Amino acid sequence: MPRPVSPFKPTTQRHYLLLHGVGLLLLFLIFWTLNLWTDRRAVIRHEAIFNEQQSLQVQLAAQAMHSRMNEVFSALEIYTQYSFPELERGLRDVSSIQTLLDTTTVNIPTLLTLAYLDAPDSIVAQSGGKAAGGKATRLLLDWSEKYWSTFSDGRALPLVPPLHASRDIQAMGLFYPVLVDGKFRGILTGIVDLGTVIRTHIAPLRSGQHGAAFILGSTGQVLFDHEAQLIGRNVFDGLHASHPEVLEIDTRMLSEPSGTGSYSYILRQDGPPTRKLVAWRTAHFGDQSIIIALSAPDTEVNASMTAIRHERHIIGALLLLCLAGMSFLTYRKAVQPDIQASHRRLLDIVEFLPDPTFVIDHEGRVIAWNRAIAAMTGFKAKNMLGKGNFEYAVPFYGERRPGLIDLVGKDYTELIGRYHSVTRDGHAIYAETFVPNAYAGKGAHVWATASQLLDNNGNVVGGIESIRDITHRKVAEQQIRESEERYALAVQGANDGIWDWNLETSSIYLSPRCKQILGYSDEEFESIPGHWQSHVHHDDVEQINSAEEAVIEGREDSFAVEYRVRRRDGSYHWVLDRGTGVVDDDGQTTRILGAISDINTRKENETVSAIMLAMSSAVTTTRDLKTLYAAVHAILIEHIGAETFYIALVDTERDLIDFVYAKDQEHGIPWEPVAISSLKGKSLTLAVFNQAKPLIMNREQQLKFGVMGAPAEVWMGVPLIIKDKVIGVMAVNDYEDPNRYSEKDLRLLSSVSEQVALGIERNMNEEQLTHQALHDDLTSLPNRALFMERLGRAIRRSERRTDYRFAVVMMDLDRFKIINDSHGHLTGDEVLKETARRIAPVLRSVDTLARLGGDEFAILLEEFDKPQQVVHIVRRIQESVSASIMVGDHELRTTASVGIVIKTEDYASSEELLRDSDIAMYQAKQQGKGLFRVFNRTMHLAAMAAMALEHDLERALAAREFKLQYQPIFDAQTRALSGFEALIRWHHPERGPISPAEFIPVAEETGIIIPIGQWVLKQACATMAEWLTLPGSNEGLTISVNLSAKQASHTNLLAMVRRTLHQTNLPPHRLKLELTETAVMESPDASQMILERLKVLGVQLAIDDFGTGYSSLSHLSRLPMDSLKIDHSFIVDLLETEENKEIVKAIVVLAQALELEVVAEGVENEAQLEQVRQLGCNMVQGFHLGRPMDEVDARALLSQHS
Repeated sequence: MPRPVSPFKPTTQRHYLLLHGVGLLLLFLIFWTLNLWTDRRAVIRHEAIFNEQQSLQVQLAAQAMHSRMNEVFSALEIYTQYSFPELERGLRDVSSIQTLLDTTTVNIPTLLTLAYLDAPDSIVAQSGGKAAGGKATRLLLDWSEKYWSTFSDGRALPLVPPLHASRDIQAMGLFYPVLVDGKFRGILTGIVDLGTVIRTHIAPLRSGQHGAAFILGSTGQVLFDHEAQLIGRNVFDGLHASHPEVLEIDTRMLSEPSGTGSYSYILRQDGPPTRKLVAWRTAHFGDQSIIIALSAPDTEVNASMTAIRHERHIIGALLLLCLAGMSFLTYRKAVQPDIQASHRRLLDIVEFLPDPTFVIDHEGRVIAWNRAIAAMTGFKAKNMLGKGNFEYAVPFYGERRPGLIDLVGKDYTELIGRYHSVTRDGHAIYAETFVPNAYAGKGAHVWATASQLLDNNGNVVGGIESIRDITHRKVAEQQIRESEERYALAVQGANDGIWDWNLETSSIYLSPRCKQILGYSDEEFESIPGHWQSHVHHDDVEQINSAEEAVIEGREDSFAVEYRVRRRDGSYHWVLDRGTGVVDDDGQTTRILGAISDINTRKENETVSAIMLAMSSAVTTTRDLKTLYAAVHAILIEHIGAETFYIALVDTERDLIDFVYAKDQEHGIPWEPVAISSLKGKSLTLAVFNQAKPLIMNREQQLKFGVMGAPAEVWMGVPLIIKDKVIGVMAVNDYEDPNRYSEKDLRLLSSVSEQVALGIERNMNEEQLTHQALHDDLTSLPNRALFMERLGRAIRRSERRTDYRFAVVMMDLDRFKIINDSHGHLTGDEVLKETARRIAPVLRSVDTLARLGGDEFAILLEEFDKPQQVVHIVRRIQESVSASIMVGDHELRTTASVGIVIKTEDYASSEELLRDSDIAMYQAKQQGKGLFRVFNRTMHLAAMAAMALEHDLERALAAREFKLQYQPIFDAQTRALSGFEALIRWHHPERGPISPAEFIPVAEETGIIIPIGQWVLKQACATMAEWLTLPGSNEGLTISVNLSAKQASHTNLLAMVRRTLHQTNLPPHRLKLELTETAVMESPDASQMILERLKVLGVQLAIDDFGTGYSSLSHLSRLPMDSLKIDHSFIVDLLETEENKEIVKAIVVLAQALELEVVAEGVENEAQLEQVRQLGCNMVQGFHLGRPMDEVDARALLSQHS
């Protein structure tokens, strides 16, 4: 059939087509430009969301690592504070430490091994360890050798060395110094298996389908990567040399605590570069830090974006298709004669459209079915053309049903059940739906566009429907939706509150959840700057302010701070506050956006877990109750701030409350036991004890109860129960904050009390068993086994410390066998028990007294300076043992023979020391009863000499071997006699004269100086009283007597002086007591009190040897002195040395200012006499005018000056 001819001229047709083509091209360019702009913005937004999700994952991973590592840090810190100092002090043995280390390694899976070293290569105790234990031991020895000097030079803080990473083992070392009384003794070291932590918390991290995690050390070392060959290498050692973008990210990760970024990386040689998105966070552990990162290729984001781009392309194509269709209809109207040709061209256009498209006529028959729709449905055009009665729906739905093309112009409600995202535009309709039979039954999500075809009169002559497969877009949308839902659920699950602080307008937005965390509704809490900060705990204000200032000033991009806020009910809640700064084009921070998470439950759980772990460790490792109580208090202080704390054991049978541990610095909870009957029921402790249940009271409740003493703002106590019996009460209180404690703290304290009760019971049982195994049943003294252990420990300690000295004493009771045989074994047992009771007070807390068997006792003396100290202790022991013992009606006497080994540095075994001390003891027995002998010859002679001199001093006083000589003192101007100084002299019957410089120090050390001093004072006063009765005696004559430092501090000094003056009838002003400057200044306040009391008696006081000590002018001015005696060392070279002359001159000026007389000692010639007279000295003493003389010569001198 011939084609119809167009009524328009060809030129007109071409112009018309050209005009429409240009219009379509312009619309296409505009659409494409907008599409590129929106595509770029969408990519940026999706990448930001993706990186935010990655940041959240690494943050949670970092928190998990911190939580795991804090278990190890806490355990080691507790052990170095309590357990290992006890080992060094001898309160614990190595076996208990070994058990502690093994138990800790088993309970904390991340620990490879724990060890205690007392030298760089000396392991005292080490846990058995786990896999890689041998390598872990090599690591700890290498690190210990490298860092030992750091601790020995004074470092008191823990140390974490650089992390170790290889394909076999990834490890972190923790080194804690063990200090005893401030001195470094050793290192407690733990090797942590980072591999276990990483495999648990880091390796499972995934971002999308292809993202993975990796970890760097603080120096760039790869600690973990899914490519195992990279572990142990350093990113700056050529690993990323050909990837500058990667090196830039590596540098940022090591310098910024957290952040996000992207970089390009070539995965395969000659392959295209892959762009990756990365997020990281730094976790700090002591001196080291770990960077946890998560990266993924940008294809994770681009996959969804590709679908979105396709969607936009579909929309653009449909728009162009619609415009083309409209142009075609317009053109058909304009060119009616050519309608059939145009219709044919329309069908040709439809045929080659890229989207599946079909056309129906006004009767619903298919008149066009293009290639694309044939490919989608599997139905070819020849099988579909001419089909009607909704037959075209069969390829899509498997049944005849109206399609979108049939619903154009119909009621909208008919479309709701079948299509989604329906929109109308004139005669066109757009919608989404799912066609189940497309692609051979696989189905497809499609975007359909249907439009009516109208003739020139506006009548519907058919319809066209175009279909776009959007399955990939729908899948991408679903992935994005699921990702966003996961993020929303994560935020909702975290229960976060959102805040926005505008720094330019000084306004702040707080979401309702923020206010809900504080216990307020949205209307009750005003969103103004500073309102939230007013609820921050005062101890945390500086922390959050510093974090915000760092972001405002641009020093940090973000912050994350944990702190406490006060809720509406007055309680405090823990929150995690995270904020990120927003900067303008000038780099100035204009806003801070943040989120607040309620972490109170987590903190409470952490607190409970930490307390229970610490309590379990304390109960397991502590061997004595006082240390356990102190450890419990330290744990409560750390976790709930319980500064005021006590443990009271209640004994109703003894009517006693015993405060075995109490710390209340302000209100003084007593240490002394309290009678229950004296409390008259006004005791919260008794209330808890009697009710056998926890109790918490505020101030008002305490006042109503009627407590004795000052009530606290809040008090809570819990019973201590062992085997269903209440044995005591544990309590804490606070005198300032009524909201310090709550019911949850009471429950926590109850849990702690159970552990404490368990510890008390366990310690009681262990102490009983240990005591029985290591102590003598009769005397309860350490037995041979315990003594040998402590002796061995002393030997090892002396090998480590050059300043440590110890001695071994072996003692045997003389005549004990006779007592045991004649009076029976029961009497002998009583003698042994009494002997043990008498020796114990003589020893110091560091010493050990043991019964080895029979009547043999051994003593370990530690930490002494001189051998004379050992001799003195032994002498006192012998004195205490030799006193009579009453057993029933029998008065028994015995003595002790003692052997001593003082020079112990050459011994390597305990047995050798005990053997030699035993030999020395038997030598003492052979030479006589009640003696001691020193095994080492050099020390033996020194000790014997000291003991002999001490013995001779006692004998000399009884045998009247001491004599007094008197050295005259003269007036410097007139040379008139003004007094005498009494000087003691000793003429030994065998050794002859012995210098006071030799025997006075021994008398001071042994205490014999007290009776000797009393004798000197009484003798001198009696002599002076007699001289005063002589005719013509000088009215100003005085007698000077020296007082030693021990005499001056003796409690009986005042009574002794008063009694002596009374007995000798000497006027008090005639007596002048001289004390050395050193003795006075040793305790100036105490000296002032004693001297003032002496001054009240009327005696004169002088400072002897002035200038040789270190007097304080302020103290000197307060002392009630009468004169100063310049030491003879300044007078000897007075004429030759200008310096001595100036010193004497200064002393004279000082004395004159204090209105004191000045006596110059040691004047040996006339020139010296003339010089001291010119300098202003009042009195002189020395060989030039008078040597020390006996009483007869002194009396003659008095006669000459009468």
